[in-house]
Amino acid sequence: MNHVFVDFENVKQIDPVVLGRRNLALRVFLGPQNKKLDVEWVASLLEQKEVKLIRSPKMGKNALDFVLAYHLGQAVLEKPDGIYHLISRDEGFDSLVEWLTQTGVKIQRHPDWAALDDVLPLDPESPLVAAIVKQVQRKPRKATKKSAKRKAAKKSLSKQGLSAGAMTVLDRLTKAPLNRPKTRQALLNQSLNYLGKSSNAEEAGAVVDELSKAGKLVFAESGGVDYHL
Repeated sequence: MNHVFVDFENVKQIDPVVLGRRNLALRVFLGPQNKKLDVEWVASLLEQKEVKLIRSPKMGKNALDFVLAYHLGQAVLEKPDGIYHLISRDEGFDSLVEWLTQTGVKIQRHPDWAALDDVLPLDPESPLVAAIVKQVQRKPRKATKKSAKRKAAKKSLSKQGLSAGAMTVLDRLTKAPLNRPKTRQALLNQSLNYLGKSSNAEEAGAVVDELSKAGKLVFAESGGVDYHL
């Protein structure tokens, strides 16, 4: 199950397409000033099985962050095997994310919703997905500059002679410059998360070593990581 925690004060929007994803539990954290919500995405929220709107009772610096951190900790205690996603541009969460990663929790912070496109599988039974498919079938989609760049990036990765696992981890690290682990151990845990449930710690270690030999990663004696992606 994917558990998505949204810092609504920070990102100020909900991507309706994400609501059409499979195995999704969504928690949206609102501040006292978030009194008006878009009717369309509220209607979409009501179609979901696991959605909670949680409001911080007080305003103030980091007030909502503490509420979110509490609920995130409770969720991890109840479902330690879940996969957690934190949607926020606030880099202050990175310390919490890294610490949880080091304890074995599968968690990432994403600065926006786009990163979830490659993580969460679509639910074909969702009305939102059905509407999207119908729209695509009606009108051919033109290639955008962003999709062209993504294809070019994947093509360039394949030319580097890396294994499929190394390409997967490198691609994910390249897409998330603000959410890269700062230590080798955190990177190993993150790589294991990227490689999926069928992988193990030994495979994650081999991928990290492969990227290091390719010059993509440089490790300091202190255990820190420098990225050359």
